Amino acid sequence: MGLDLHYWTDNDDLRETEEQHELHYLTRTFADFMFRKNVIMNEEEAELDQIGKITEVDISIIYQMLEYPQEIQIEHELELVQDEEAEQKILDDAEKSKAEIENNLDKVLVTINSLLEKLSKIEDLNKLLLPPDYDTLNSEYYFSDFNVDKGNFGQDLRNFKRFLEFAKEYGAKTVWFMFC
Repeated sequence: MGLDLHYWTDNDDLRETEEQHELHYLTRTFADFMFRKNVIMNEEEAELDQIGKITEVDISIIYQMLEYPQEIQIEHELELVQDEEAEQKILDDAEKSKAEIENNLDKVLVTINSLLEKLSKIEDLNKLLLPPDYDTLNSEYYFSDFNVDKGNFGQDLRNFKRFLEFAKEYGAKTVWFMFC
């Protein structure tokens, strides 16, 4: 059992059919991939950071999608504080994080399109990435055959793009990730 990564938008009425969900679905490996920056050790660099350098694409907006504060997280943090000043800091930080990604959908879509365009021209991405000390992604497979849909990084990015286009079509302006 592990964490799954789901998209969330500012359009609470956005509903996918089962067929659409299959076209937008992110693998559990993608969830691990996005969380790698927090778990790698030594002087290693997360694969997304490496991919940003290889493609010369600023991937910071993708990381920002992980920072959107979830209400349950805010409530939990508020339960642990001892004074009003600390409580206000938590609330202010949450509002700041929300404001930083507000109306980000178009920027995220541009970033994903840039990654898709550049990575589709790279053969053997898996061989360009530095091998991690502890490979939780099965990198040899996950980063191989970018242009083939086989539950790999290429398919995850294409599914990500389809979701962003779907969300935009239905009026969403802000998108973020939620771990479930």
